[in-house]
Amino acid sequence: MQVGNYPSTPNDGAFATVQHAAPIDAPTSWPGANARLLGLGQGLPVNPLDRLGLFSAVEFERFILEWAEGYLKQVVPGVDNVQQRGGAGDKGRDIVVWFGAPGTPERHWKLYQAKRYASPIGPGIAAGEIAKVLFYAHNGDYSLPSEYWFVTHKGVTGDLQDLIDEPAKLKAHLIKNWDEQCAKKITSKKTIALDGVFRDFVEQLDYSFVRVKQPLELIAEHGQTRYHPLVFGAPLIERPKPADPPSQVAEKERLYVRRLFDVISEMTGEVVNGEADFASTAAPRRLFERSRLSFYSAEVLISTQK
Repeated sequence: MQVGNYPSTPNDGAFATVQHAAPIDAPTSWPGANARLLGLGQGLPVNPLDRLGLFSAVEFERFILEWAEGYLKQVVPGVDNVQQRGGAGDKGRDIVVWFGAPGTPERHWKLYQAKRYASPIGPGIAAGEIAKVLFYAHNGDYSLPSEYWFVTHKGVTGDLQDLIDEPAKLKAHLIKNWDEQCAKKITSKKTIALDGVFRDFVEQLDYSFVRVKQPLELIAEHGQTRYHPLVFGAPLIERPKPADPPSQVAEKERLYVRRLFDVISEMTGEVVNGEADFASTAAPRRLFERSRLSFYSAEVLISTQK
């Protein structure tokens, strides 16, 4: 909004007369102002969900590794081992989490497939990823995971979530769209047809083992790790409103008040031994009252930190 005309080169440092000035609305409070970072130029922190969406590929990989190490391995009951398998030759596995001791009947694994795309994952991408695990499990490269989780920074589309919520429909989608979405996505060496015993294997499975790790849930679980404050920061502590100073100086503030009397003595040039010595003078009285308020405000902050 232009509120006046200013010369490009001020004459004697004076601005031109302001024309058509309009009143400026009073500023409203910043949302979440107490959570702002300290320091000039920092501004409001980025919402964790928005920050997750801004991660680069390297940052998202680091975030997932922190989550796997700090949450899955340390917090989830029964975890025996966490393995990062993503990369060449991973056979459709990014993070593998083993439960139960090796060689025991309860030994099983869960797969966490970390995917970073510019938009939420849809059925086409998901079908190709699931097909890899179905193929290699049927081929004997590894056992079928007890759970298959899509872990993404922008979630999944509504139609994919609908399929995952109804496993029979997910199975039907895989079979119907196999040639288009799966056959050439499993390996670059050949096209994998859905026929024979492999088709029987795909058709007999219960697809309730396919899940989605929602971004907000992912952030909440990462929040239980020691890495979280370094990634998302921590809000300032809400401290209670300090009580008004008592009418009589308390024992805990006597030394502080004595020093305050010394300051007021220098201010007035008079010896000050008590409040009565400056009660009728406005400036030292206001200084005394404000300083006592500051003392009790600091007391509340210190007690909050304990």
